[in-house]
Order: sequence, then structure tokens, then C-alpha cells
Amino acid sequence: MLSDMTSCLVIVICASPDTVREILLAAEEIGMIASGEYVFFSIELFTRYVYYNVTAHELVHHFLKDK
Repeated sequence: MLSDMTSCLVIVICASPDTVREILLAAEEIGMIASGEYVFFSIELFTRYVYYNVTAHELVHHFLKDK
């Protein structure tokens, strides 16, 4: 799929983990996650979580799982 792509839209989110989760859930609901047209980056300037050796898939799973 990626080899067929010529461009994508990059969305940079600078927000708290809870807000990022809400944004990603809303994006999933309207089909932005599965379409493959969008790339999401989350930036936290001051994090309350520490991640060591986690994959992008694990981070997405963390933000999309039910609380």
C-alpha cells in the first residue's frame, strides 16, 4: 500500500495524552486512520509517561484502547 502512495497529509498533535486519544478516536470514527492518507504525530513537551523501547503500533494501541 505505501509503495502506491505518492503523498499523504501529516497531522502533528501537540496535546496531553488524553486529548491525543480523543483526537485519534475521532479520526478513526470518520475514517482518517484506515484510509492511509494521513500520518499522525503526537508531541508532548512535558510528559507524565515514560516509554522505553515501544513501537509505534504499541503507542497507537495505548491511545486507542478503552480506559
